[in-house]
Amino acid sequence: MLPGDRLICAFVENRPVGVQFKHWFLHVTIVPWFRLEEPSDVIAQGLSRSLKSIRPFEAVADGEARFRSRQNSPVTLLQQPTPFTEIEQKVRAYFHKKRALLVDETTKKHYEFRPHVTAQGDEGLKFGDMFWCDRLYIVEQKGDYQQSRLDSYDTLEIPDSSLAPAEPARLPRAGSRPQLDSFVLHGNYKEIVSEVCFG
Repeated sequence: MLPGDRLICAFVENRPVGVQFKHWFLHVTIVPWFRLEEPSDVIAQGLSRSLKSIRPFEAVADGEARFRSRQNSPVTLLQQPTPFTEIEQKVRAYFHKKRALLVDETTKKHYEFRPHVTAQGDEGLKFGDMFWCDRLYIVEQKGDYQQSRLDSYDTLEIPDSSLAPAEPARLPRAGSRPQLDSFVLHGNYKEIVSEVCFG
């Protein structure tokens, strides 16, 4: 993803607009990363009109599954039927009408929409867990999450004792994770930039 790419999701627990984060909260992805020139508040108004028939609802966790595309990330499917299916169709239709670039439609693989919540570390939903859904969120990628890891090496202080004589300082080896003073400073974070309330 690139800076400015946005995503539509519903959080398991509501969050205020303006929240910045690095690690995802539990959420249901409705439409993954998209690109569209319009500002987020204009998109939110358009989606609000497209979703005017949707009312707040309760979602219920079903069984755990593992998608082939993400073997290491267990997900909790949501009991069907659920309004999330209709929501996803309406949101996609809105973006198609606007001729937005939908990143997941740029590949030859087509994934059927299966409403789910992906586990985040030790946090996840168990069978029967319920949450109230009364809005969607527009989340924007801030900064280049790939490049920011390389740029952050410029700020590292490497003690003289760790360097061999007459050798230049080297970047940390691939795969190492230097501690950053602030993920916001280095661009690798996301921000909730708008919301679309139901009803």
